[in-house]
Amino acid sequence: MSEYRIVRYKNKFYVSWSEQGKTRRVSLRTDDRREAGRRFEKFKKEINRPEATSLPEIWQECEAEYRATGRVTADRLYYAWKALAPTFEHVDPEDISQEDCLRHQTRRRADGVMDSTIHAELRHLRLVVRWADTHGYIERAPHIFLPETPEPRDRYLTRSEALRLIDCCATPHVRLFTQIALQTAARKTAILELTWDRVDFARNQIDFVLFTGRRRKGRAVVPMPKSLRQTLLDVRRDAPEATWVVEYGGNRVIDVKKAFQRAVERAKLEGHVTPHTLRHTAAVWMAEDGALMSKIAAVLGHKDSQITQRVYARYSPSSLGDVVSALEL
Repeated sequence: MSEYRIVRYKNKFYVSWSEQGKTRRVSLRTDDRREAGRRFEKFKKEINRPEATSLPEIWQECEAEYRATGRVTADRLYYAWKALAPTFEHVDPEDISQEDCLRHQTRRRADGVMDSTIHAELRHLRLVVRWADTHGYIERAPHIFLPETPEPRDRYLTRSEALRLIDCCATPHVRLFTQIALQTAARKTAILELTWDRVDFARNQIDFVLFTGRRRKGRAVVPMPKSLRQTLLDVRRDAPEATWVVEYGGNRVIDVKKAFQRAVERAKLEGHVTPHTLRHTAAVWMAEDGALMSKIAAVLGHKDSQITQRVYARYSPSSLGDVVSALEL
């Protein structure tokens, strides 16, 4: 590999290197040493720039790196690109504009996609172009225009709605998923990745953490309520050789989104109800029961209980009681 250096030649600064026994020079077109240093760094970045330059190629490289390091973001990048490709596939990564982002937003809204999902897709685009800038694939990362952050969804289930939903689950694996989600507040991916060796009946707890070199988002070791423990004991007795807790035909279940949505429709639940609604529901139930925010945070796997406080304190019956008591007439 050539060794590049700055040299002064005829009162100008040049980049100099040796190639096939001969000295080569390229002018930096300045006699100012500081400016020459800046242009020299830019020159080296251009020379050493990876071959992948199109956005699909860069996206593939970024996803591959994330997958190799075991980051759950790799799967999110895969699905985000499927949604983004029709808009951005032929756009130069350095030329992405606000108009491109708005065009993507308009197209996805026309497909009936929620603003929160569109926002997440464009955040992943921002992540990738910044990664490309850091790794030298592009000279600069463009500004990715994001629509206004949508208000957090406030839909959660009452206990009667939850029981109706469980009754409307047509298959055992969706029913089991729903019960685990409601009684542990675990994320969908954490439940679908759960293996029986992390269900500890002796200690009466479930380990959702699955440490693979870096901690996965929002995962915790959670105690089992009595009814869930009995359900899991029954399932384990019927499938003693199974590896995955939630399985179908002896195989791991990758997603329950479509089957879960059919159960929601059969239960005639109004509003936007998704698998993540079950996690939100569990947290609301704990808050309504007067649980400490620090304990709710531990169950949810939040590193900072202030996040839990900000979202769920309003559901706690005692959160503002001592304040409004001063308003008695």
